[in-house]
Amino acid sequence: MFAVETIAKTDDRRVVPICHRVFRRATDEDRQQFKAASVALAKGLADGTLALPQDPIEADGWSDNRLVAYGYRRWIELFNDRQLLHLALLMKEVSALEEPVRTSIAMAFSDHLTTNCMMASYAHGWRRLTPLFSVRAFRHIQRPVELNPWVERTGRGSFPNTVRKLGQAAAYARAPKEPTVDGEFVPVALRVPKQHGTIHLGSARSLKFLANASVDVVMTDPPYFDNIAYSELAQFFTPWLSALGVINSLPRDQVTTESLVARKHQPQSVQHYISGLGEAFAEIERVLRPKGIVAFSYRHTEAPAWLALAEAIVATGLHITRVLPMPGEVGMGLHGQGERGLWDAIFMLRRGRRATDPELYVSEQDITAAEAAVAGWRERYGTLSIPFNAIDAVALKRAFLVGQALAKGKKGGVKNRITLKQALR
Repeated sequence: MFAVETIAKTDDRRVVPICHRVFRRATDEDRQQFKAASVALAKGLADGTLALPQDPIEADGWSDNRLVAYGYRRWIELFNDRQLLHLALLMKEVSALEEPVRTSIAMAFSDHLTTNCMMASYAHGWRRLTPLFSVRAFRHIQRPVELNPWVERTGRGSFPNTVRKLGQAAAYARAPKEPTVDGEFVPVALRVPKQHGTIHLGSARSLKFLANASVDVVMTDPPYFDNIAYSELAQFFTPWLSALGVINSLPRDQVTTESLVARKHQPQSVQHYISGLGEAFAEIERVLRPKGIVAFSYRHTEAPAWLALAEAIVATGLHITRVLPMPGEVGMGLHGQGERGLWDAIFMLRRGRRATDPELYVSEQDITAAEAAVAGWRERYGTLSIPFNAIDAVALKRAFLVGQALAKGKKGGVKNRITLKQALR
């Protein structure tokens, strides 16, 4: 604990301007308060008035083993004693709430965890706390930031602010608004559905709760090969939500088996990704109506990821009708820094294709068309505030080639054809 940020007091509870915020060294009183929190936590755990999840970090088989390499063995080790005291007290109160309030507040509690842990850092450029998963990985933070968890308005990720976010979402649902081209928001009519929606928790590889040819539109966001192992990152929340009774912990082997994360240097892992994604697309084809449409986004900087996507789709009766670019990041924050791709490829698919040739290939004309399409996109979008850079150009060219290889009507015998694997390189 090397410094404490203090903010000037205001009588009207307005957000304090950054220019009025100062830093001071931690005092003996600050250190005594921290020690007192440690004593209170130990006493509460010893006499049973407080409880914390004790789940171990089971990282065997993970694509990213940094967390255990840092020396962490239990999930609560990612928090200091004062944070754990706060979370234990808060969890005790949340557990006593009646449904459906308890589950709703537990969502705010879950959001609060990423800003109230020792993997929260300080973003000097924005002068504010940067939560865990601002970069989608477990990063080692040399100087963690601890916030006041109860401050309102000012304070990114404090508990009152996470609750307020839920309130804002509920208010929008009751009175929706849409943006206009001049940056304003205008009210829109509230649409009341004729029947209630249904949320189903399960694997996309088994949509047995849906009848054949019963779905008009499928919008999905498949795993991006080895980019983000969501199943690994999500384990951070599991012990807490399980202790609150909101979720049931899945068996670890089930999580590992059903998670689609490819490790490009492990052929068996890549094949698991391709076959699993292929099963999901096959189920999508089954439930899609004859004139239905599928839309999904995809992004990666390396050729094997695009080939794996194509190989997952080729065994189905789906064909790609359109490939379009769309910003995948807002151009701000840690994910927007440096030379990295910020644009996704959006794929549109329909039913009606049966491969007459199992090999994926493109023609020289397809490659020329891909280069022309990317040049056009770059000319059109290259001056936007979200950069359309050389990395995006390469990725979107590969996306276009995947679209060409999986277009309807591809037949064998085309002269000068090139395997998709070669073209993607």
